[in-house]
Amino acid sequence: MSFERIAELRLRQAIEDGLLDDVPNRGERIDLDEYFATPEDVRVAYSILKNANCRPEEVEIRNAIAALERRRVHSASAGDRQITDQQIANLTLRLDLLRDRARRRS
Repeated sequence: MSFERIAELRLRQAIEDGLLDDVPNRGERIDLDEYFATPEDVRVAYSILKNANCRPEEVEIRNAIAALERRRVHSASAGDRQITDQQIANLTLRLDLLRDRARRRS
């Protein structure tokens, strides 16, 4: 029996037994766009780092930008939005520089 078939049977059994009922984000679609946007040669390394709870600097910056964008939506004053926009611009520049450096290395 192939590995894929064994894995499928075990998953089905776990679903039937209710072992996957309390999985986080259950029923939500998995967004793999960022995964496939990551260069193939670093995907495995990033996965290992993620499982070890050690995120690459690029990921930390992306998360910070996303948090700032959420904060900007809920900002009450124009001054707060302007400060947040500047922080987003700074982080975006830093992310672009990291990507450029990575491209030069390869």
